[in-house]
Amino acid sequence: MARVRRRPQQHHPHAATLTAAVRASLLGEDALRQGVFFGAFGFLWKATVSVMTALRGGGDRDGENSGGPRRLDRVTGFVAGLVAGLAILAEKREQRVTIAQQVLVRGLQAVFNSLKTGGHFHFAHGDSVIFALSTAQIMYSYAMQPSTIPRAYYKFVQTTGPITEQALVLARSSVYRGEGVSPAAVMDAITTNPMGSPTAKALAFGRALDPLGTAAAVTIDMLPCEVLHPHVDSCNVQAAGVWLDVFQKIAPVYISLNLIPVVAFRLRRLLHDPATVMKRVLYNTATSATFLSVFVSVYMRLVCLIRDLHRRGVIHKDHKYLYWLVGLLSSSAILIEDKKRRSELAMYLVPRGLTSLHNLLALRRATVDVPYFEVAMFSAGMGLVVMYLHADRDMLGGFIRAVMVEIDRWIEDPPPQSLQRRRRGSVVSGGGGGVAAAEDGRARAH
Repeated sequence: MARVRRRPQQHHPHAATLTAAVRASLLGEDALRQGVFFGAFGFLWKATVSVMTALRGGGDRDGENSGGPRRLDRVTGFVAGLVAGLAILAEKREQRVTIAQQVLVRGLQAVFNSLKTGGHFHFAHGDSVIFALSTAQIMYSYAMQPSTIPRAYYKFVQTTGPITEQALVLARSSVYRGEGVSPAAVMDAITTNPMGSPTAKALAFGRALDPLGTAAAVTIDMLPCEVLHPHVDSCNVQAAGVWLDVFQKIAPVYISLNLIPVVAFRLRRLLHDPATVMKRVLYNTATSATFLSVFVSVYMRLVCLIRDLHRRGVIHKDHKYLYWLVGLLSSSAILIEDKKRRSELAMYLVPRGLTSLHNLLALRRATVDVPYFEVAMFSAGMGLVVMYLHADRDMLGGFIRAVMVEIDRWIEDPPPQSLQRRRRGSVVSGGGGGVAAAEDGRARAH
């Protein structure tokens, strides 16, 4: 009988990597911290609501008729959110700062909406103005002070736009450093541009900086268009190419961003009427991709316009705050977006703009470090969010409202109880059938 030798089992390196990734996502420190955070948040939220309701009264269940959280007075809701916000201590500090900024901004948005609805305050196109100011600060940091925004976010802006990292470094050198720029670095930026081969005009500029090839550095008042887009001489052609390139790159991203919330929160509607839902997803994708493409192309064209004004003698030297102004003017592209989407974009960018401003002030030693300030921010923001969730949830932005309603449903009506009610309803007959059907309908609405 032939002896069958058992080969030693070989473990594929990719399988081991995947196993480690799954283990880290389920049992890693970040996963455990998030689990503790959500568990503590839900417990503190509902426990505080119960205590406050018992002490003060004022709670009722009217909100259940519309598939929402129970209605409470504003004080009870605010205190509950304030106390529940302490759960953020389970997260790392850098994560706490990011979450706290977003939540506080969403809470302030609800206050603004409440004042506007009550006729106490109205700021026409306020969301667009807030977006423009935040974007101006971010684009200034991107061009002149990249250390003041998160590295990942900087890379996203840099790779989405048409200006290479080499050109950005040279532009900063021409603004900040009196010793000038390296002719070799300028020629390298011209010849290695990934957009295409340099034109004769761009090469001529690079050679003219150092005809003898002996200068270590030369002083230039402003980095010209020949370095920013060396593959094409026309600034208008460049702007049009930027629009098309950005649209092609960002459209798939926006499809995912528009489709994921539908699957997560409106799956039943998607299955019931897929054509209408997908038509809306595609429309939103096209609108958002057009907005971002116009923003980037307008930003690029305005940067070129500054160079043109320099050649005409209107602007004598490059200045860092010109890039803040360019970011502000380019933000007018937000008007392409849907009105509701403008508010969401503004709320998304405000924390990043404030972070950039804070870090810029920190570089100048103009800030004071307050311990656990991010915890206070999160608690205050969550106090406002929970207050409006229980008292007047229509004042909350669409995204935060959907998330909080879903979290409340998970806490108050977990899936096993929902299934039990449906099973009970299915065996009730006669006069009780209407009650069971109503109960089943309410469970489905949740």
